[in-house]
Amino acid sequence: MERNYQSAAIELVQGDITRAEVDGIVNAANSSLLGGGGVDGAIHRAGGSEILEECQKIRARQGGCPVGEAVITTAGRLPARYVIHTVGPVWNGGQHEEEAKLHSCYIQSLELADQYELESVAFPNISTGIYGFPKALAAPVAIRAVKEFLSAHPQTSIKKVQFVCFDEENEEIYRKLLEHEDAELLIRHYIEAYNAFDIEGMLSVLHPDVVFRNIVGNEVSVETKGLQSFRGLAEKAAALFSTRLQTILELREMNGRIEADIDYTGVLASDLPDGAKAGDTIRLQGRSIFTIRDGKLSLIEDYS
Repeated sequence: MERNYQSAAIELVQGDITRAEVDGIVNAANSSLLGGGGVDGAIHRAGGSEILEECQKIRARQGGCPVGEAVITTAGRLPARYVIHTVGPVWNGGQHEEEAKLHSCYIQSLELADQYELESVAFPNISTGIYGFPKALAAPVAIRAVKEFLSAHPQTSIKKVQFVCFDEENEEIYRKLLEHEDAELLIRHYIEAYNAFDIEGMLSVLHPDVVFRNIVGNEVSVETKGLQSFRGLAEKAAALFSTRLQTILELREMNGRIEADIDYTGVLASDLPDGAKAGDTIRLQGRSIFTIRDGKLSLIEDYS
Protein backbone atom coordinates (compact mmCIF):
# COMPACT_ATOMS: atom_id res chain seq x y z
CA MET A 1 0.00 0.00 0.00
CA GLU A 2 1.45 3.36 -1.02
CA ARG A 3 0.15 6.89 -0.66
CA ASN A 4 1.68 10.16 -1.80
CA TYR A 5 2.03 12.94 0.74
CA GLN A 6 3.68 16.27 0.01
CA SER A 7 6.75 15.40 -2.10
CA ALA A 8 7.18 11.90 -0.64
CA ALA A 9 5.55 8.48 -0.75
CA ILE A 10 4.33 6.77 2.41
CA GLU A 11 4.46 3.01 1.97
CA LEU A 12 3.03 0.26 4.19
CA VAL A 13 4.54 -3.21 4.02
CA GLN A 14 4.55 -6.31 6.17
CA GLY A 15 7.87 -8.08 6.52
CA ASP A 16 11.38 -8.07 7.92
CA ILE A 17 12.88 -4.59 8.26
CA THR A 18 16.43 -5.98 8.08
CA ARG A 19 15.73 -6.78 4.42
CA ALA A 20 14.32 -3.36 3.55
CA GLU A 21 16.05 -1.91 0.48
CA VAL A 22 16.14 1.68 1.63
CA ASP A 23 18.87 4.19 2.46
CA GLY A 24 18.23 3.95 6.17
CA ILE A 25 16.31 1.72 8.55
CA VAL A 26 15.23 2.77 12.03
CA ASN A 27 16.08 0.52 14.95
CA ALA A 28 13.84 0.39 18.02
CA ALA A 29 16.87 0.43 20.32
CA ASN A 30 17.35 0.65 24.06
CA SER A 31 19.27 3.42 25.81
CA SER A 32 22.43 1.33 26.10
CA LEU A 33 22.76 0.96 22.31
CA LEU A 34 24.24 -2.48 22.92
CA GLY A 35 21.53 -4.50 21.24
CA GLY A 36 18.67 -6.43 22.76
CA GLY A 37 15.66 -8.45 21.80
CA GLY A 38 13.05 -8.00 19.07
CA VAL A 39 13.89 -5.81 16.11
CA ASP A 40 16.96 -4.43 17.94
CA GLY A 41 18.56 -7.85 18.21
CA ALA A 42 17.56 -8.78 14.67
CA ILE A 43 19.22 -5.68 13.22
CA HIS A 44 22.46 -6.24 15.16
CA ARG A 45 22.58 -9.91 14.14
CA ALA A 46 21.89 -9.24 10.47
CA GLY A 47 24.12 -6.16 10.25
CA GLY A 48 27.13 -7.62 12.04
CA SER A 49 29.71 -6.25 14.44
CA GLU A 50 30.26 -2.93 12.65
CA ILE A 51 26.96 -1.61 14.00
CA LEU A 52 27.85 -2.47 17.59
CA GLU A 53 31.33 -0.99 17.21
CA GLU A 54 29.88 2.37 16.14
CA CYS A 55 27.28 2.21 18.90
CA GLN A 56 30.07 1.71 21.42
CA LYS A 57 31.82 4.81 20.09
CA ILE A 58 28.63 6.80 20.56
CA ARG A 59 28.32 5.45 24.12
CA ALA A 60 31.89 6.53 24.85
CA ARG A 61 31.14 9.99 23.50
CA GLN A 62 27.71 10.68 25.01
CA GLY A 63 26.79 7.78 27.28
CA GLY A 64 24.02 6.11 25.29
CA CYS A 65 20.81 7.50 23.80
CA PRO A 66 17.97 9.05 25.84
CA VAL A 67 14.32 8.13 25.28
CA GLY A 68 12.83 10.05 22.37
CA GLU A 69 16.19 10.81 20.74
CA ALA A 70 18.12 9.18 17.90
CA VAL A 71 21.66 8.44 16.72
CA ILE A 72 22.98 7.06 13.43
CA THR A 73 25.49 4.36 12.51
CA THR A 74 26.56 2.30 9.56
CA ALA A 75 24.25 -0.52 8.53
CA GLY A 76 27.02 -3.08 8.25
CA ARG A 77 25.95 -6.02 6.12
CA LEU A 78 22.34 -4.85 5.76
CA PRO A 79 20.96 -3.72 2.36
CA ALA A 80 20.49 -0.24 3.88
CA ARG A 81 23.36 2.24 4.15
CA TYR A 82 22.59 3.47 7.65
CA VAL A 83 20.80 2.44 10.83
CA ILE A 84 19.09 5.17 12.83
CA HIS A 85 18.77 4.03 16.44
CA THR A 86 15.94 5.60 18.42
CA VAL A 87 14.79 4.77 21.95
CA GLY A 88 11.05 4.49 22.36
CA PRO A 89 9.20 4.92 25.64
CA VAL A 90 8.04 2.10 27.88
CA TRP A 91 4.25 2.25 28.25
CA ASN A 92 3.22 3.19 31.78
CA GLY A 93 -0.49 3.76 31.34
CA GLY A 94 -0.15 6.86 29.17
CA GLN A 95 0.36 9.25 32.08
CA HIS A 96 4.09 9.85 31.59
CA GLU A 97 4.25 11.64 28.21
CA GLU A 98 4.61 8.36 26.35
CA GLU A 99 2.91 9.69 23.21
CA ALA A 100 5.07 12.81 23.10
CA LYS A 101 8.21 10.73 23.54
CA LEU A 102 7.17 8.31 20.79
CA HIS A 103 6.35 11.23 18.50
CA SER A 104 9.85 12.57 19.17
CA CYS A 105 11.38 9.23 18.11
CA TYR A 106 9.91 9.60 14.63
CA ILE A 107 10.75 13.30 14.29
CA GLN A 108 14.34 12.88 15.54
CA SER A 109 14.89 9.91 13.21
CA LEU A 110 13.59 11.81 10.20
CA GLU A 111 15.74 14.82 11.06
CA LEU A 112 18.82 12.59 11.09
CA ALA A 113 17.79 10.99 7.80
CA ASP A 114 17.39 14.42 6.25
CA GLN A 115 20.70 15.62 7.70
CA TYR A 116 22.45 12.66 6.04
CA GLU A 117 20.51 13.30 2.80
CA LEU A 118 18.80 9.92 2.78
CA GLU A 119 16.07 9.51 0.18
CA SER A 120 14.28 6.55 1.79
CA VAL A 121 13.82 5.44 5.37
CA ALA A 122 11.98 2.49 6.95
CA PHE A 123 10.41 2.44 10.41
CA PRO A 124 9.44 -0.55 12.58
CA ASN A 125 6.53 -0.32 15.01
CA ILE A 126 8.50 1.45 17.73
CA SER A 127 7.71 0.54 21.37
CA THR A 128 4.84 -1.85 20.52
CA GLY A 129 6.76 -5.01 21.47
CA ILE A 130 8.23 -5.64 24.89
CA TYR A 131 7.83 -1.94 25.78
CA GLY A 132 4.06 -2.48 25.72
CA PHE A 133 2.88 0.64 23.89
CA PRO A 134 -0.67 -0.19 22.64
CA LYS A 135 -0.53 -0.75 18.90
CA ALA A 136 -3.76 1.14 18.22
CA LEU A 137 -2.32 4.21 19.97
CA ALA A 138 1.19 3.99 18.54
CA ALA A 139 0.19 3.83 14.86
CA PRO A 140 -1.59 7.22 14.69
CA VAL A 141 1.34 8.84 16.51
CA ALA A 142 3.72 7.42 13.88
CA ILE A 143 1.63 8.51 10.90
CA ARG A 144 0.99 11.96 12.35
CA ALA A 145 4.70 12.53 13.10
CA VAL A 146 5.77 11.53 9.59
CA LYS A 147 3.20 13.80 7.96
CA GLU A 148 4.07 16.69 10.25
CA PHE A 149 7.74 16.34 9.35
CA LEU A 150 7.08 16.17 5.61
CA SER A 151 4.77 19.20 5.80
CA ALA A 152 7.33 21.21 7.77
CA HIS A 153 10.25 20.25 5.49
CA PRO A 154 9.12 20.62 1.86
CA GLN A 155 12.76 20.59 0.69
CA THR A 156 13.69 17.38 2.53
CA SER A 157 15.84 14.80 0.78
CA ILE A 158 13.39 12.09 1.92
CA LYS A 159 11.28 10.79 -0.95
CA LYS A 160 9.92 7.60 0.63
CA VAL A 161 8.96 6.59 4.16
CA GLN A 162 8.14 2.94 4.81
CA PHE A 163 6.22 1.57 7.76
CA VAL A 164 7.44 -2.02 8.01
CA CYS A 165 5.06 -4.08 10.15
CA PHE A 166 6.31 -7.40 11.45
CA ASP A 167 2.85 -8.73 12.33
CA GLU A 168 -0.56 -8.71 10.66
CA GLU A 169 -2.23 -6.85 13.55
CA ASN A 170 -0.02 -3.78 13.18
CA GLU A 171 -0.30 -3.87 9.39
CA GLU A 172 -4.10 -3.90 9.62
CA ILE A 173 -4.13 -0.99 12.08
CA TYR A 174 -1.91 1.12 9.82
CA ARG A 175 -3.89 0.17 6.72
CA LYS A 176 -7.20 1.23 8.24
CA LEU A 177 -5.75 4.52 9.46
CA LEU A 178 -4.29 5.36 6.06
CA GLU A 179 -7.51 4.38 4.27
CA HIS A 180 -9.57 6.52 6.66
CA GLU A 181 -7.31 9.49 5.96
CA ASP A 182 -7.75 8.88 2.22
CA ALA A 183 -11.52 8.94 2.67
CA GLU A 184 -11.39 12.15 4.69
CA LEU A 185 -9.33 13.87 1.99
CA LEU A 186 -11.84 12.82 -0.69
CA ILE A 187 -14.79 14.04 1.37
CA ARG A 188 -13.17 17.38 2.18
CA HIS A 189 -12.28 17.87 -1.50
CA TYR A 190 -15.89 17.13 -2.46
CA ILE A 191 -17.29 19.59 0.12
CA GLU A 192 -14.81 22.32 -0.85
CA ALA A 193 -15.72 21.91 -4.53
CA TYR A 194 -19.44 22.01 -3.62
CA ASN A 195 -18.98 25.27 -1.71
CA ALA A 196 -17.09 26.78 -4.68
CA PHE A 197 -19.78 25.71 -7.22
CA ASP A 198 -16.99 23.66 -8.84
CA ILE A 199 -18.97 20.82 -10.38
CA GLU A 200 -15.96 19.40 -12.22
CA GLY A 201 -14.09 19.33 -8.91
CA MET A 202 -16.96 17.40 -7.32
CA LEU A 203 -17.05 14.92 -10.19
CA SER A 204 -13.28 14.37 -10.00
CA VAL A 205 -13.59 12.44 -6.71
CA LEU A 206 -16.69 10.42 -7.64
CA HIS A 207 -16.77 6.81 -8.80
CA PRO A 208 -18.23 6.31 -12.32
CA ASP A 209 -21.12 4.36 -10.76
CA VAL A 210 -21.69 6.80 -7.90
CA VAL A 211 -25.10 6.71 -6.23
CA PHE A 212 -26.46 9.90 -4.67
CA ARG A 213 -29.55 10.05 -2.47
CA ASN A 214 -31.20 12.95 -0.66
CA ILE A 215 -33.27 11.65 2.24
CA VAL A 216 -35.81 13.79 4.08
CA GLY A 217 -37.24 12.06 7.13
CA ASN A 218 -37.36 8.45 5.99
CA GLU A 219 -38.20 9.23 2.36
CA VAL A 220 -35.79 9.33 -0.57
CA SER A 221 -36.61 12.63 -2.27
CA VAL A 222 -33.92 12.49 -4.97
CA GLU A 223 -31.72 9.68 -6.30
CA THR A 224 -29.15 9.62 -9.09
CA LYS A 225 -26.96 6.84 -10.46
CA GLY A 226 -23.76 7.47 -12.41
CA LEU A 227 -21.73 10.57 -13.15
CA GLN A 228 -23.94 12.08 -15.85
CA SER A 229 -27.07 11.85 -13.73
CA PHE A 230 -25.19 13.37 -10.80
CA ARG A 231 -23.87 16.19 -13.02
CA GLY A 232 -27.40 17.11 -14.08
CA LEU A 233 -28.60 17.30 -10.50
CA ALA A 234 -25.53 19.26 -9.40
CA GLU A 235 -26.03 21.85 -12.14
CA LYS A 236 -29.70 22.35 -11.19
CA ALA A 237 -28.82 22.62 -7.49
CA ALA A 238 -26.05 25.15 -8.16
CA ALA A 239 -28.46 27.42 -10.04
CA LEU A 240 -30.69 27.71 -6.96
CA PHE A 241 -28.12 29.49 -4.80
CA SER A 242 -25.97 32.61 -5.03
CA THR A 243 -23.78 31.40 -2.15
CA ARG A 244 -23.66 28.14 -0.22
CA LEU A 245 -21.50 26.69 2.49
CA GLN A 246 -21.34 23.17 3.90
CA THR A 247 -19.22 22.86 7.05
CA ILE A 248 -18.09 19.49 8.38
CA LEU A 249 -18.68 19.42 12.14
CA GLU A 250 -17.46 15.85 12.72
CA LEU A 251 -16.29 12.84 10.74
CA ARG A 252 -16.47 9.27 12.04
CA GLU A 253 -16.24 5.75 10.67
CA MET A 254 -19.37 3.62 11.00
CA ASN A 255 -19.31 0.00 9.78
CA GLY A 256 -17.11 0.69 6.77
CA ARG A 257 -18.77 4.00 5.93
CA ILE A 258 -17.78 7.55 6.79
CA GLU A 259 -20.49 9.59 8.48
CA ALA A 260 -20.27 13.39 8.57
CA ASP A 261 -22.27 15.86 10.63
CA ILE A 262 -22.90 18.86 8.35
CA ASP A 263 -23.92 22.47 8.97
CA TYR A 264 -25.42 24.08 5.85
CA THR A 265 -26.04 27.72 4.96
CA GLY A 266 -27.18 28.94 1.54
CA VAL A 267 -28.57 32.15 0.02
CA LEU A 268 -31.25 31.63 -2.62
CA ALA A 269 -30.62 32.99 -6.11
CA SER A 270 -34.29 32.79 -7.16
CA ASP A 271 -37.77 32.28 -5.74
CA LEU A 272 -38.87 28.74 -4.88
CA PRO A 273 -42.35 27.22 -5.33
CA ASP A 274 -42.69 26.75 -1.55
CA GLY A 275 -42.67 30.53 -1.03
CA ALA A 276 -39.00 31.10 -0.21
CA LYS A 277 -37.69 34.22 -1.95
CA ALA A 278 -34.46 35.13 -3.69
CA GLY A 279 -32.05 36.48 -1.10
CA ASP A 280 -33.49 34.36 1.71
CA THR A 281 -30.95 32.43 3.78
CA ILE A 282 -31.48 28.72 4.27
CA ARG A 283 -29.93 27.11 7.34
CA LEU A 284 -29.94 23.37 7.95
CA GLN A 285 -28.13 20.78 9.99
CA GLY A 286 -27.93 17.21 8.82
CA ARG A 287 -25.57 14.39 8.11
CA SER A 288 -24.06 12.72 5.09
CA ILE A 289 -22.87 9.15 4.64
CA PHE A 290 -20.07 8.28 2.22
CA THR A 291 -18.60 5.01 1.00
CA ILE A 292 -15.39 4.54 -0.98
CA ARG A 293 -14.69 2.19 -3.88
CA ASP A 294 -11.55 2.10 -6.02
CA GLY A 295 -10.30 5.27 -4.35
CA LYS A 296 -13.43 7.30 -5.21
CA LEU A 297 -16.70 8.23 -3.49
CA SER A 298 -19.21 5.59 -4.60
CA LEU A 299 -22.17 6.49 -2.37
CA ILE A 300 -23.34 9.83 -1.00
CA GLU A 301 -26.48 9.98 1.14
CA ASP A 302 -27.58 13.37 2.48
CA TYR A 303 -30.00 13.28 5.43
CA SER A 304 -31.96 16.31 6.59
